[in-house]
Amino acid sequence: MDITVAIVKTIILIISCIGYYAFLRSKFNIRQEFLPAVIMSSLGVLLFVFGCINFLVPAANALLIGGIVLFFYTIIKSDKSCIGSTCKKEFTPGIIAFILLGIFLFIRLRNAHIYDCDNYNHWGLIVKNLMYDSAFPDSSDAIIRFQSYPTGSAVIIWYFMRWFNYSDALALFFQDLFMMSCGIGFFAFVKGSNLKRTIPAL
Repeated sequence: MDITVAIVKTIILIISCIGYYAFLRSKFNIRQEFLPAVIMSSLGVLLFVFGCINFLVPAANALLIGGIVLFFYTIIKSDKSCIGSTCKKEFTPGIIAFILLGIFLFIRLRNAHIYDCDNYNHWGLIVKNLMYDSAFPDSSDAIIRFQSYPTGSAVIIWYFMRWFNYSDALALFFQDLFMMSCGIGFFAFVKGSNLKRTIPAL
């Protein structure tokens, strides 16, 4: 994939995610540290439900567009005089850690490969199958080695990966990003001097 196209797609994905973030913050006042996990989990649940009725690709397109619409809707509805100060308040230590760790993971995993799949990383096979078929595999597919594996847990990785060419490194990055989004929530309970000890621990 051309680097320029990849950058444009990345920006579009980020705008869509920020749209959901801004909407949930403005309407429900959810703590910043919880939102990455809330957004990714919610997208995964919706994609799984629509995937079960064979509407996986239309749902993915609708969710991407929905986030973009919410992004511009929030900008239009917000108070233009305090957008700068509002954005600054959103960069809590947890969100900053999420961004920095995301950059670190992207660099660290850029040449990573999945050499084997067991019952812990079987999601790699499911993601690859989704990339090529854009539909959930069923129990008759040879790709399903572990029949009890919840295939829906791989769909959020597919959602982000489908806009790019498949690579093991990218799959591992989005998997780790999803897990990290859940861990960042602990920052919501950390106050004052405890913050300095929390960042190295994470």
